[in-house]
Amino acid sequence: MQEILTRVLFIVAAIAGIVILLAVVTNLNKMPEYKTDLVGPKLYILQRIAGHVEKCYEQNFGKLDSVVCLTFTYSSDGSITAQDIVNAMDKTKVDTSKIQAEDIGLSGKAIVRYENKVVYITKTRYDRVDS
Repeated sequence: MQEILTRVLFIVAAIAGIVILLAVVTNLNKMPEYKTDLVGPKLYILQRIAGHVEKCYEQNFGKLDSVVCLTFTYSSDGSITAQDIVNAMDKTKVDTSKIQAEDIGLSGKAIVRYENKVVYITKTRYDRVDS
């Protein structure tokens, strides 16, 4: 009787180990989402956004996945336009035709996400509320 109980516990432990291993392996390829606050002059904020966009583009190049690379709040001394963001990119590191930005204004919350070989920089208009 004790031998049967030992075998059953061994099988349950093995199944639990396999489930945990699969959960870890499937999450290894996901880029962690980073959150940051950017406050300062317009040029400083553009340089920081450009750095994050370049990193996101390089780490996910060629993937068809959808990945949120950065969520950030910002406050600038000048309005930030889509063209400002694209112009801040290092053209040797990033194909600017693969960057889709929108005007994000003086302050707010925005995200940098990689989806279908394109990096999107969009202003968050509404916070999602989970019930």
